[in-house]
Amino acid sequence: MKFAIIQNNIVVNIAEAEPEFAAQMGWITYPEYINNQVVGIGWQYDGVNWTPPAETTPETTPEETQQISQGTTDETATTN
Repeated sequence: MKFAIIQNNIVVNIAEAEPEFAAQMGWITYPEYINNQVVGIGWQYDGVNWTPPAETTPETTPEETQQISQGTTDETATTN
């Protein structure tokens, strides 16, 4: 069986183990899907509810920030 390894209410790993061993380790039965979403590392579990991780946006580099403010991104930049 598969089990979720939870630390600080966050899924940090998924492991395959015998139920007796998983129980000794405090691992939680792994629900592969919740609401048609694959449960995985980064999900939250509060003891009752499973919550997907918050969507994050990639950080913008200083160069990208400058290009955006000048209106010249890789998609719009032209060379002469």
